[in-house]
Amino acid sequence: HESTMRVLVITYRLCLSKRYWLGGTGLLYTPSTQDLDSVLDAIRILVPADCASGRGITGSTMLCRTGPTEMAAEWHSFREHYLDMCSNAGWDRSRLAARLEERMLETAPRRQRQLERWNLQKMAQEESWQRRAFAQERRRQQRELRALRREDRRSRRCFRELGSTEQAKQRIQRLLQRWRRKVAQELRRER
Repeated sequence: HESTMRVLVITYRLCLSKRYWLGGTGLLYTPSTQDLDSVLDAIRILVPADCASGRGITGSTMLCRTGPTEMAAEWHSFREHYLDMCSNAGWDRSRLAARLEERMLETAPRRQRQLERWNLQKMAQEESWQRRAFAQERRRQQRELRALRREDRRSRRCFRELGSTEQAKQRIQRLLQRWRRKVAQELRRER
């Protein structure tokens, strides 16, 4: 028996999902390579840009978490890194950029609908917060009003018990005289 040694060649490429931006399967592939270090570099470059908002999260969920502005900034960052990587591997950058742009334009209506849903959801959330804040303010005002009414009742009761203003002054003076006498008695006892 004669044995032959076969050389196995392992090639690597990344498959990244960008369905929100590109529709369909939304899959983007990096150029194939046999160099593991370049694949690891690609992961370090593309995956943080791809997953800055969280790994495995759909576009609509990312939209709710980060908002449209941040999501668009993340896409543009990813897109530039992806185009750089592909053009460094020999792919035609302008052709690839045109294809990405074409796919983005095809999916623009779907993204617009998602954005409208997001806006409606945010407006409903804001309205709910405003209603809660209004209800809290109303409860606070009602508590204050009840406290003022209680205080008014106490004041009226006190004036009824005291009688007229002159009678109130006389009663206060009698209380002060009694208090002074008591203080004087305590001072005498201490000596």
